[in-house]
Amino acid sequence: ALDVATDAFVVAWPTLLAFPVLAAAVNGVAWWVHRRGLVRPWHFWALLGFDTLVIAAHVAAIDRYAPLGLPFYLVAAGAYAVGLPRAARVQLLAAAVAYPAARLVGARVALDFGVPPLAGATSVRDVLPAALIETALLCGLGLLAIDGPARLTARMRRVRHALGALEQGDLSVRLPTRGEDDVGYLSRSFNRCAEALAGAVARLRDAERRHRVLLERATDAILTVRADGTLGAINAAGVEHLGWTREELDGRDVFAIVHPEDRDLARAHFAALLAGEEARRFHCRVVRRDGTEGWAGVHAGPIPGEGGTGAAVTEVLAVVRDVTAEHLAAEALRRDEAHFRALVDHAPIGITLLDDAGRFVDTNRAFDDFLGYEPGALLGRPAASVSPPEDAEVTREPVRALHAGRAGRVTVEKRFVRRTGEVRWASLTVVHAPPETGAALLGMVQDITERKRLEEELAHQAHHDPLTGLANRTRLRQRMRTALAGAAGPASGAERRAPNATATAVLVLDLDGFKTVNDSLGHAAGDRLLAEVGERLLNATRGCDTVARLGGDEFAVLLARVQGQSDVEVVADRI
Repeated sequence: ALDVATDAFVVAWPTLLAFPVLAAAVNGVAWWVHRRGLVRPWHFWALLGFDTLVIAAHVAAIDRYAPLGLPFYLVAAGAYAVGLPRAARVQLLAAAVAYPAARLVGARVALDFGVPPLAGATSVRDVLPAALIETALLCGLGLLAIDGPARLTARMRRVRHALGALEQGDLSVRLPTRGEDDVGYLSRSFNRCAEALAGAVARLRDAERRHRVLLERATDAILTVRADGTLGAINAAGVEHLGWTREELDGRDVFAIVHPEDRDLARAHFAALLAGEEARRFHCRVVRRDGTEGWAGVHAGPIPGEGGTGAAVTEVLAVVRDVTAEHLAAEALRRDEAHFRALVDHAPIGITLLDDAGRFVDTNRAFDDFLGYEPGALLGRPAASVSPPEDAEVTREPVRALHAGRAGRVTVEKRFVRRTGEVRWASLTVVHAPPETGAALLGMVQDITERKRLEEELAHQAHHDPLTGLANRTRLRQRMRTALAGAAGPASGAERRAPNATATAVLVLDLDGFKTVNDSLGHAAGDRLLAEVGERLLNATRGCDTVARLGGDEFAVLLARVQGQSDVEVVADRI
């Protein structure tokens, strides 16, 4: 086979082998340069020209078998067309120039050696038609060879450009889907993915827009704190509340904004959140840019890093509300409560709070002292337990009127029983308790025991003789009206035996010789005599009768419920 090959080619084998060896060496150098990253654009074009010249040298060397070099050009053009259609066209153009030139050079060399390049060819001119036909064939086949790879390359470039545009954020890019090959399938898949991605991005942007609107329009400050304690994002309310600009707040140590006395508290909560606790609520003071202080109610929670729940916490999200007004109001309320408690505790009258069931909720010192109990001893006990049972009706109806809204306040006078059992009178005023007390009724108690005693004394003096203690004219007149009206007091035992005793009689008497007693023994003796007479008159009459001193030594006895004159005479004889 080697002999046949050597006979077939006129040119020596070393000449034929030199070109592939040279081409291999050059391509080896190109591969080494490529591996080292030293490739430059002119390297590629130089290698393309070198390939063209090597194939042309082969064509010139094999002379009459020059058409065997056409496949090499076609393979080279097709290879370039796979990735670089423009290079393939340049290579085919160079081949269209180099091939006929190499064909003619080879014919010239063959004629010089006395070997006809074609049958019957005696000059280079005889080879020219064949060279042109072969060149035309090379161009036609070359165009066909690079058309398919060039089309595929163009389509793949469109895919690459679409992917690049999608990567840059252009979600409107789409690929033509006319082909039914793998590229067409890839294009359809790309379009579906791009549409799905565009929809997801649109929804994400819409959600982000809504969240941003909510964030920026929120009245509470919303901010994030990085793991190192520096401030991350913050909304408009937070910027307005603190007084700094966003640029000044970005990266600022968040604990520098907290009041020095509250920093340890804030750091402790922050450390707990970084350690994985779910949420923390606390109040602390903050220092604004202008130096003023305010109270902030903080509700903070962790933001996990990549990996979701269970991952290390990288940031803390905090919602901060300005609660300065609430704190000032609470402080004012505490002051008011302390002031009110001081006023109540030092009030000269007893004050108590009752619940809906009528039990003591609170009492002041004056009320406890009034009843003789230790502070707090009455709490939880019914109010009725410190009054006589017969006085229950005194307050029942007025309190019902108060609950029904028929009265805004009620005042009654009733008796209270001290711890020692002593009964004392008091004026009780009851009103609705303020809502903040948590009670239903507020009672104010004023001790009127001494007033009641004075009233009773005055009433007694108004209707009784001061010397004898008997009824006076006014009292006698009242009793006479009552007796005549048939409304005398309860009958005595004797009168119960005479149920028809409805008559009334009056005995009038005086003391004979009383003036002599006064004149001889003095008025003191006369007074003692009058008092003794009054006592004996009371003992001589019935319990339903009225004995009165009319003045001086004159007395009167009102006999109620007598049957007739005989009953009157019995009493008169006893007197």
